[in-house]
Amino acid sequence: MTLELTENRRNKDLSPIRLSGITDIPERAREVHELIARRAYAIYEGRGHIHGHDIEDWLLAKSEVVSPLCVGFMELNGDLKVDIGIRKSELPQLQVAIEPWRLIVSGKRTVPGGGMAQSHSEARPEPVEIFEVVNFPVQVEPWGAKTRFSNGLLEVSIPKAGKAEKYLAAKAA
Repeated sequence: MTLELTENRRNKDLSPIRLSGITDIPERAREVHELIARRAYAIYEGRGHIHGHDIEDWLLAKSEVVSPLCVGFMELNGDLKVDIGIRKSELPQLQVAIEPWRLIVSGKRTVPGGGMAQSHSEARPEPVEIFEVVNFPVQVEPWGAKTRFSNGLLEVSIPKAGKAEKYLAAKAA
């Protein structure tokens, strides 16, 4: 299931997410992987083609290319609640896919000035790619997802699988 995230200004409660098209997740994963690989090779070249630092080069490249997200989740009233720290200005570029066992967040960080900004403490660009896969400990029902944005947190509430059946069984009894 793919989702378009929209801010509901009038209603502070969780509201249904509208369905939308999302770029092909495997293609997006390949794109981000390729960006990291090219940066890791550039680091290797900059090191003078010295072997034995491939993992270090890869991790450094990943930290330069992919901007980490602060993601947390918990079970609340039979739903899985996922909180994603994100800037409000990044919501229009953000794409989210929910599957029964995972949530995938993809997009681009907004950087003031329109380009890749230089960090004041280091002479390298800030990462602008967003690509995060959150694996769930329980199965969820993606079609029942609801969202809201508040105070820098994108809150996604997803019913756990089987919740509807338990509710109907209790009501019938």
